[in-house]
Amino acid sequence: MEQYVSLMDTEGNRVSILEPAPMGKPTKAKPAPKKKTTAKKKKR
Repeated sequence: MEQYVSLMDTEGNRVSILEPAPMGKPTKAKPAPKKKTTAKKKKR
C-alpha cells in the first residue's frame, strides 16, 4: 500500500508527497497453452 501526505506551507502552498508501494517478487509468466491440432486426411 502506498503512502500519501499533503500539507500546506507557511505561505499557503500545498505540498504533496506520494511514496509508491514496494514491488513484490515478479511472477513467472506461464507459457501459453499449446493449441490442439487434428490431422486431416486429404482426399485423393
